[in-house]
Amino acid sequence: MAYFERFDINNQTGTWGYASGATGTVSLSGGKRVLQITAIAQGSPGALTINGGDSISLPYDPTDKVSSSIEIKPVGNLVDPTIVFSGGVNAYFIEYVS
Repeated sequence: MAYFERFDINNQTGTWGYASGATGTVSLSGGKRVLQITAIAQGSPGALTINGGDSISLPYDPTDKVSSSIEIKPVGNLVDPTIVFSGGVNAYFIEYVS
């Protein structure tokens, strides 16, 4: 039996752009559809929230000095979000189309 994933190409086409930085708030507008969110915490624990939802933890173990990262791929199904990066997040990248 073949597996087919529902795929809407319209959610992923348009003018490409990105936002990047360290900690802080990113508020996209103008119909921007997020393809991917990537964040890394290094040196201390970090977190991110999307549209005021639950906090997504990025742990950091000072004993092992291991950084943690996360990649979220809403593939265009997240439109004009507000994303807050806090704590030890020292780099983020948000890829979108509009």
